[in-house]
Amino acid sequence: MAASAAIGTLSGNRLSCVALSRAPLLASLLIVALVGCATAGEPCSLAAADCDGDHACVVNRCRPKTEPVVPVETRRVVVLASRVAVLASQALPADSAVTAFGAAASGDLMVLVDFDAAVTDAVEVMGAFVVVDPEPASPGPASRVSIGLSPVLGVWEDAFVSYGRAPRLGPSLSTTEIPPARRASLRLDVTEFVAKNKHGAQRFAITASGEDPVGARLVTLAASSVGPRLELYLK
Repeated sequence: MAASAAIGTLSGNRLSCVALSRAPLLASLLIVALVGCATAGEPCSLAAADCDGDHACVVNRCRPKTEPVVPVETRRVVVLASRVAVLASQALPADSAVTAFGAAASGDLMVLVDFDAAVTDAVEVMGAFVVVDPEPASPGPASRVSIGLSPVLGVWEDAFVSYGRAPRLGPSLSTTEIPPARRASLRLDVTEFVAKNKHGAQRFAITASGEDPVGARLVTLAASSVGPRLELYLK
Protein backbone atom coordinates (compact mmCIF):
# COMPACT_ATOMS: atom_id res chain seq x y z
CA MET A 1 0.00 0.00 0.00
CA ALA A 2 1.42 3.41 -0.92
CA ALA A 3 2.26 5.64 2.01
CA SER A 4 0.32 8.56 0.57
CA ALA A 5 -2.82 6.63 -0.29
CA ALA A 6 -6.03 7.24 1.63
CA ILE A 7 -6.77 4.58 4.22
CA GLY A 8 -10.51 4.52 4.77
CA THR A 9 -11.19 8.14 5.53
CA LEU A 10 -7.64 8.98 6.61
CA SER A 11 -4.70 9.77 4.34
CA GLY A 12 -1.96 8.55 4.96
CA ASN A 13 18.31 24.21 28.15
CA ARG A 14 21.26 23.34 26.38
CA LEU A 15 21.71 22.99 22.74
CA SER A 16 23.19 19.54 23.12
CA CYS A 17 20.29 18.05 25.09
CA VAL A 18 18.37 16.30 22.31
CA ALA A 19 17.11 12.77 21.84
CA LEU A 20 15.54 11.71 18.54
CA SER A 21 13.35 8.81 17.49
CA ARG A 22 12.22 8.19 13.92
CA ALA A 23 9.99 5.62 12.25
CA PRO A 24 8.97 4.77 8.67
CA LEU A 25 5.73 6.32 7.44
CA LEU A 26 4.06 2.97 6.83
CA ALA A 27 4.62 1.98 10.43
CA SER A 28 2.92 5.13 11.69
CA LEU A 29 -0.62 4.20 10.67
CA LEU A 30 -2.76 1.78 12.61
CA ILE A 31 -6.47 1.41 11.97
CA VAL A 32 -8.72 0.21 14.75
CA ALA A 33 -12.37 -0.82 14.49
CA LEU A 34 -15.62 1.04 15.21
CA VAL A 35 -16.29 2.33 18.68
CA GLY A 36 -18.98 4.13 20.15
CA CYS A 37 -17.69 12.26 21.02
CA ALA A 38 -19.48 14.66 22.78
CA THR A 39 -18.65 18.27 22.03
CA ALA A 40 -15.83 19.43 24.29
CA GLY A 41 -16.50 22.29 26.68
CA GLU A 42 -14.28 24.71 28.57
CA PRO A 43 -10.70 23.67 29.37
CA CYS A 44 -10.13 22.32 32.88
CA SER A 45 -7.50 20.75 35.08
CA LEU A 46 -8.00 17.79 37.39
CA ALA A 47 -9.75 20.03 39.91
CA ALA A 48 -13.50 19.40 40.06
CA ALA A 49 -14.01 23.10 40.88
CA ASP A 50 -13.12 23.97 37.29
CA CYS A 51 -16.53 22.68 36.08
CA ASP A 52 -20.10 23.30 37.22
CA GLY A 53 -22.21 20.68 38.96
CA ASP A 54 -23.56 19.13 35.76
CA HIS A 55 -20.12 18.66 34.21
CA ALA A 56 -16.98 16.72 35.03
CA CYS A 57 -13.38 17.36 34.00
CA VAL A 58 -12.61 14.56 31.53
CA VAL A 59 -9.58 14.66 29.21
CA ASN A 60 -8.90 18.35 29.96
CA ARG A 61 -12.44 19.54 29.13
CA CYS A 62 -15.63 20.13 31.14
CA ARG A 63 -18.08 17.61 29.70
CA PRO A 64 -21.67 16.68 30.62
CA LYS A 65 -21.64 13.87 33.15
CA THR A 66 -24.31 11.97 31.24
CA GLU A 67 -22.62 12.05 27.81
CA PRO A 68 -19.75 9.89 26.54
CA VAL A 69 -16.45 11.50 25.59
CA VAL A 70 -16.77 9.95 22.14
CA PRO A 71 -20.15 9.14 20.56
CA VAL A 72 -21.26 5.83 19.21
CA GLU A 73 -20.90 5.12 15.50
CA THR A 74 -17.66 6.99 15.07
CA ARG A 75 -14.61 5.31 13.62
CA ARG A 76 -11.49 5.26 15.76
CA VAL A 77 -8.22 5.69 13.88
CA VAL A 78 -4.91 5.49 15.72
CA VAL A 79 -1.86 7.17 14.17
CA LEU A 80 1.53 6.41 15.68
CA ALA A 81 4.12 9.17 15.86
CA SER A 82 6.41 9.07 12.84
CA ARG A 83 9.03 11.23 14.57
CA VAL A 84 9.76 12.17 18.18
CA ALA A 85 12.38 14.63 19.44
CA VAL A 86 13.01 15.02 23.17
CA LEU A 87 14.53 18.39 24.09
CA ALA A 88 15.59 19.54 27.54
CA SER A 89 17.21 22.56 29.13
CA GLN A 90 19.41 20.23 31.20
CA ALA A 91 20.55 16.62 31.02
CA LEU A 92 18.51 13.81 29.45
CA PRO A 93 18.79 10.10 30.30
CA ALA A 94 20.64 7.95 27.80
CA ASP A 95 17.47 6.01 26.92
CA SER A 96 15.38 8.28 24.68
CA ALA A 97 12.57 5.71 24.57
CA VAL A 98 11.43 6.74 28.07
CA THR A 99 11.32 10.36 29.22
CA ALA A 100 10.83 11.62 32.78
CA PHE A 101 8.39 14.55 32.51
CA GLY A 102 8.80 17.08 35.33
CA ALA A 103 12.02 15.57 36.64
CA ALA A 104 14.38 18.06 38.24
CA ALA A 105 17.39 16.57 36.45
CA SER A 106 15.97 17.48 33.02
CA GLY A 107 14.82 21.00 33.80
CA ASP A 108 12.34 22.35 31.26
CA LEU A 109 11.25 19.63 28.87
CA MET A 110 9.78 19.71 25.35
CA VAL A 111 8.80 16.61 23.39
CA LEU A 112 8.07 17.20 19.70
CA VAL A 113 5.76 14.64 18.08
CA ASP A 114 4.96 14.39 14.37
CA PHE A 115 1.90 12.48 13.10
CA ASP A 116 1.29 11.76 9.41
CA ALA A 117 -2.47 12.23 9.65
CA ALA A 118 -4.10 14.18 6.83
CA VAL A 119 -7.89 13.69 6.97
CA THR A 120 -10.05 13.97 3.86
CA ASP A 121 -12.92 16.46 3.44
CA ALA A 122 -15.40 13.59 3.31
CA VAL A 123 -15.24 13.04 7.07
CA GLU A 124 -15.88 15.07 10.20
CA VAL A 125 -13.43 15.01 13.11
CA MET A 126 -15.53 14.29 16.20
CA GLY A 127 -12.61 13.81 18.56
CA ALA A 128 -8.81 13.93 18.57
CA PHE A 129 -6.50 13.10 21.45
CA VAL A 130 -2.73 12.89 21.86
CA VAL A 131 -2.02 9.85 24.05
CA VAL A 132 1.24 8.79 25.74
CA ASP A 133 1.55 5.73 27.95
CA PRO A 134 3.58 5.43 31.16
CA GLU A 135 6.58 3.16 31.49
CA PRO A 136 5.14 -0.08 32.95
CA ALA A 137 7.70 -0.33 35.77
CA SER A 138 7.52 3.33 36.80
CA PRO A 139 6.07 4.16 40.26
CA GLY A 140 4.77 7.51 39.03
CA PRO A 141 5.92 10.97 40.11
CA ALA A 142 6.39 11.88 43.76
CA SER A 143 4.58 15.20 43.29
CA ARG A 144 2.20 16.78 40.76
CA VAL A 145 3.65 17.33 37.30
CA SER A 146 2.15 20.04 35.07
CA ILE A 147 1.83 19.17 31.38
CA GLY A 148 1.06 21.44 28.42
CA LEU A 149 0.54 20.90 24.72
CA SER A 150 0.89 23.37 21.84
CA PRO A 151 0.90 23.03 18.06
CA VAL A 152 4.26 23.15 16.29
CA LEU A 153 3.94 25.82 13.59
CA GLY A 154 7.05 24.92 11.64
CA VAL A 155 9.14 21.91 10.78
CA TRP A 156 12.28 20.73 12.51
CA GLU A 157 15.36 18.99 11.21
CA ASP A 158 16.60 16.15 13.37
CA ALA A 159 20.23 17.12 12.83
CA PHE A 160 19.77 20.67 14.13
CA VAL A 161 16.84 20.73 16.56
CA SER A 162 17.59 21.43 20.21
CA TYR A 163 15.96 23.13 23.17
CA GLY A 164 17.58 26.39 22.13
CA ARG A 165 16.64 25.85 18.47
CA ALA A 166 13.14 24.53 18.91
CA PRO A 167 10.53 25.32 16.23
CA ARG A 168 7.97 28.05 16.81
CA LEU A 169 4.92 27.00 18.82
CA GLY A 170 1.32 28.19 18.66
CA PRO A 171 -0.98 29.00 21.60
CA SER A 172 -1.56 26.32 24.19
CA LEU A 173 -4.19 23.76 23.19
CA SER A 174 -4.40 21.66 26.33
CA THR A 175 -3.06 21.47 29.88
CA THR A 176 -3.30 18.87 32.59
CA GLU A 177 -1.58 17.55 35.69
CA ILE A 178 -0.22 14.13 36.52
CA PRO A 179 -0.94 13.46 40.23
CA PRO A 180 1.56 11.76 42.53
CA ALA A 181 1.94 8.03 41.93
CA ARG A 182 -0.44 8.11 38.94
CA ARG A 183 0.46 5.62 36.22
CA ALA A 184 -2.42 6.06 33.78
CA SER A 185 -1.97 7.13 30.16
CA LEU A 186 -1.60 10.84 29.46
CA ARG A 187 -4.45 12.07 27.20
CA LEU A 188 -4.60 15.61 25.76
CA ASP A 189 -7.59 16.95 23.79
CA VAL A 190 -6.69 18.46 20.39
CA THR A 191 -10.10 18.01 18.74
CA GLU A 192 -10.72 21.63 17.73
CA PHE A 193 -7.23 22.11 16.29
CA VAL A 194 -7.26 18.92 14.24
CA ALA A 195 -10.77 19.62 12.94
CA LYS A 196 -9.63 23.03 11.64
CA ASN A 197 -6.28 21.80 10.31
CA LYS A 198 -7.06 18.32 9.08
CA HIS A 199 -5.32 18.52 5.69
CA GLY A 200 -1.74 18.72 6.90
CA ALA A 201 0.55 16.79 9.21
CA GLN A 202 -0.25 17.11 12.88
CA ARG A 203 2.77 18.27 14.87
CA PHE A 204 2.63 19.02 18.60
CA ALA A 205 4.97 19.93 21.47
CA ILE A 206 4.31 18.38 24.87
CA THR A 207 5.96 20.49 27.58
CA ALA A 208 6.68 19.96 31.27
CA SER A 209 8.76 21.50 34.01
CA GLY A 210 9.20 20.55 37.63
CA GLU A 211 11.37 19.68 40.56
CA ASP A 212 10.20 16.12 41.06
CA PRO A 213 13.00 13.69 41.96
CA VAL A 214 11.54 10.97 39.70
CA GLY A 215 9.14 12.64 37.27
CA ALA A 216 6.37 11.00 35.28
CA ARG A 217 8.16 8.45 33.12
CA LEU A 218 6.36 8.20 29.78
CA VAL A 219 7.25 6.17 26.69
CA THR A 220 8.43 8.51 23.92
CA LEU A 221 9.47 5.98 21.30
CA ALA A 222 8.31 6.64 17.72
CA ALA A 223 6.19 4.04 15.93
CA SER A 224 5.33 2.33 19.20
CA SER A 225 1.78 1.47 20.21
CA VAL A 226 2.65 2.57 23.74
CA GLY A 227 4.54 5.68 22.58
CA PRO A 228 2.97 8.98 21.47
CA ARG A 229 -0.07 8.44 19.26
CA LEU A 230 -2.95 10.45 17.88
CA GLU A 231 -6.41 8.96 18.38
CA LEU A 232 -8.94 10.26 15.85
CA TYR A 233 -12.71 9.71 16.04
CA LEU A 234 -14.19 10.23 12.59
CA LYS A 235 -17.72 10.36 11.25
